[in-house]
Amino acid sequence: MRHKRSKRLISILGVAISILLPIVVLEVWTSHVTSGVMVARFIAEFILAVLAVQVGIVLWKPRSSKMIIEDVLIATASGIGAFIAAKLSLAQGGAPVDPGLLALLTAYILWLWPHPHRRL
Repeated sequence: MRHKRSKRLISILGVAISILLPIVVLEVWTSHVTSGVMVARFIAEFILAVLAVQVGIVLWKPRSSKMIIEDVLIATASGIGAFIAAKLSLAQGGAPVDPGLLALLTAYILWLWPHPHRRL
């Protein structure tokens, strides 16, 4: 009985970490990084958000390193796409884009999306 409770507690802790850690990491990251539209900033925020979610997932259920690498590569491509969209928006006279929110949404989508269905 204790084993089931501890396993359930670890699962709950893993889910909580997957939800809260990316928010904390991105908040700390954006407080130390200057503003501006830089491709490195976009990519870094997307990768940090995905890796922060992966910490909770590892506690919750085991994942192979191939899945984690796949998620990081998808996040990198998403970061580049978001950078291009932000540059186009600024060129058209639009407001600056916060990459942190986009990175957070991407990390949560990659977390919830079942892995076998998105093999490249």
